Amino acid sequence: MSVMKNLIAVAVTATQIHQSAASSTQLNTGIILSQIITNGRSRINVQQEATWHG
Repeated sequence: MSVMKNLIAVAVTATQIHQSAASSTQLNTGIILSQIITNGRSRINVQQEATWHG
């Protein structure tokens, strides 16, 4: 009985770790995407200013 409880506890812990790892990966991906978008915008702005000042 105690072996079964231990196995369930390990399985639950593994699931929680997997879920937190998955959510942190999504968070990191979101941060990276927002940085790429921001960098892309700033580059476009710089190019526009460069052509504007000509």
